[in-house]
Amino acid sequence: MQNFFDPLKLRDARIKAGLTQGQLAQNLGMDRQSVYLWEGGKQKKYDINTVFRWANACNISIENFFSGGKTSERTKNHQDRSRTI
Repeated sequence: MQNFFDPLKLRDARIKAGLTQGQLAQNLGMDRQSVYLWEGGKQKKYDINTVFRWANACNISIENFFSGGKTSERTKNHQDRSRTI
C-alpha cells in the first residue's frame, strides 16, 4: 500500500497542538493565508521541508500527514464526499 500526503490532516494537527493559524504561520515563517491554503488542500506544491517543520511545531510524527497514518474524521468525510462526485 502506498502512502500519499494528505493536507487535510494538517489542520487537525495544528488544533490538537493548541495553535492558531497565525501562531503556526509565525513559527513556520509564512503568512496565515499560506497556512489556510495548506490546510484546505489548495496549495499547488507541498514542500517536504515545510511539512517536517509543521510536524515538529505540532509535536507529532510526519507520518501522521500521510494516508497510511491515522486518518482523521475530517479526512474520512472528505474522502467520502470525493467518492460521490
